[in-house]
Amino acid sequence: SIRPKPIQRYQIVPIIKEMAAREMFSPDTVIDWGGGGEPTLMPEFDWCFAFFLERNFTQWLHTNSVRMPKSISDSNTRLERVHILTSVDAGTADTYRMIKKSGGYQSVWENLKGYKERGAEINVKYIVTEENCSKAEARIFIKEVEKIVPATLLLDIDYRFPNPSQPVIEGLAGMQKMAEQAKIHTELGSTGANSAPEYGLRERLGQKLKRRENQQDDQHKFIP
Repeated sequence: SIRPKPIQRYQIVPIIKEMAAREMFSPDTVIDWGGGGEPTLMPEFDWCFAFFLERNFTQWLHTNSVRMPKSISDSNTRLERVHILTSVDAGTADTYRMIKKSGGYQSVWENLKGYKERGAEINVKYIVTEENCSKAEARIFIKEVEKIVPATLLLDIDYRFPNPSQPVIEGLAGMQKMAEQAKIHTELGSTGANSAPEYGLRERLGQKLKRRENQQDDQHKFIP
């Protein structure tokens, strides 16, 4: 039988201290707290985040925003060079619970507002699936995003299903149109949308949006 390898752990703080002592950090250093999992739960996150914040480094924090770490909640330091990226993927608490297996929906929006009030740039992601693509879900979600503008809305698909169904395309198009009407800056991608370009997601979405525009134009034409 194959024996599982023991989990290898290492401490980050001594490494960062040594790098700082050797002046290895550039003033243009960018820290990306990503790669899977919730980085704010790392034992050394608070120390590291505060260390980088004090040096005014750009930081990208990929977080579910269910919790706000003490290094932020207990600090008065502004977060102008901090970018928050949170994938909400739901417009209601019930859908959020179904997708995320968590009851933290309201906490997510409260913490996103808290990050915004502290000066952070907010990027909210919505991975459109057949479970969350309804118009009603989209309307509620867009209303929540409006409360934290200016913010960027990132629309995407599940990378595990790179050939989206028609309901998903409809959901993407509908949400993009709602966001445009609400003057919310919107981008498509990137993980799911870029995972399999051979399925032509961007082209299909563009065609759907064009058909919607043509239908609206037809409705406004004067018929004698």
